[in-house]
Amino acid sequence: MRKYFRYFKYCGVASIALFFSIVGIGIHYNPTFSFFKNAFSDLGSHYANFPAIFNVGLFFVAILMFLFSIYMMEVSRNKMQTIAGAFISIASIFIFLIGLYNENTKPHDFIALYFFIQYFLGIITYGLGNWKSKVKLSISLLLFGGFILVFFIPWPSLAVAESYAILLILAFTILVWRTER
Repeated sequence: MRKYFRYFKYCGVASIALFFSIVGIGIHYNPTFSFFKNAFSDLGSHYANFPAIFNVGLFFVAILMFLFSIYMMEVSRNKMQTIAGAFISIASIFIFLIGLYNENTKPHDFIALYFFIQYFLGIITYGLGNWKSKVKLSISLLLFGGFILVFFIPWPSLAVAESYAILLILAFTILVWRTER
């Protein structure tokens, strides 16, 4: 099994590519969806056409994200990097739960918010674990600072804000993918 860990590094980028694919398919089947008025979770609500596309798709996104977190913990060089991988593994559980508790359920808002918080805790922890590498630390701090902007900029919709945050996650994933082992 250990020999397959090196392939897990691709799972981070694959999880984001899969996420945007299921969003694209969901939008195709939901022509009333507006990127500038809705949240991505609207694609999984019981009002959506074929909500299973989005909700079940998130289960697979969660699996890929979890495998990426295992890769992060496997290549970690210190406790902070291991903790960063653990935060991201918890974020993968939250993305799984977003698919399970769609937008029309009470815990959805909490789960969706905490997915982003957990992932960005992973980013900041990874950066702090790389304090000797000024480049990785700087990029991680920049990404975390970029995440904080999600709360202070008036976004036209949740989908726009979510896209921005997911692009920050993609930048981080590529950083880890390109610089670790």
